[in-house]
Amino acid sequence: MAALAPDPAAFRALEHAGWQRAARHYDDAFGSLTRQAVDPLLDSAEVRSGARTLDVASGPGYAAAEAAARGARVAALDFSSAMVELARSQKLSTDVMPLAASLLHNTSHKDITAYSITLTEKFADGTTHTSERSTDLLELALGGGGGFPAGTSRDEILPETNPVTDVVATLDVVAYSDGTADVLNQRAFKNLVGMRKANAAAAQKISDVATQAPTVEAAKAER
Repeated sequence: MAALAPDPAAFRALEHAGWQRAARHYDDAFGSLTRQAVDPLLDSAEVRSGARTLDVASGPGYAAAEAAARGARVAALDFSSAMVELARSQKLSTDVMPLAASLLHNTSHKDITAYSITLTEKFADGTTHTSERSTDLLELALGGGGGFPAGTSRDEILPETNPVTDVVATLDVVAYSDGTADVLNQRAFKNLVGMRKANAAAAQKISDVATQAPTVEAAKAER
């Protein structure tokens, strides 16, 4: 039997709906069990006073609350607005924000090294917000640490203060690993080129500093 192709959008929707439903009874059903893992988790991450801590998929906020109690500077995110409200209802001494995401699919036959998109967020109160986001993946792709390969998907993560009901992404520019590009918005293209030049200049400075730094052998010789 042929394996079914995964559908990231359907899986995300299924997970989101499930956590939205689970929030109402989560504290009573799983709270005591989940809390047992909080201290070992924070100990493993070496969360202590003054540490900047980001809790992604924070759920009811148990770990974020304990991290804040330890004196850490905490931000917590979750894509379920119901979970965010559960965390806020417990009056946690930290900032808990809804986490929205737009799932992007690379349906081309080329690896993507950079892109620029316009995101329109629709909020539960009926308002909307539009923003532009540019992402340069060239360094990741060259280093073998990522990029946006053909046929894969990735999320654009959007921390928000209000519940988001929908996110629509419009493609403005996409650059491919073979040096070609699709340009649908000239202004976005100029911004992306400027960002890539800045990233390249920063990378060159780091390379220059590393090249000029004395080696261990040279330092021993000087002594």
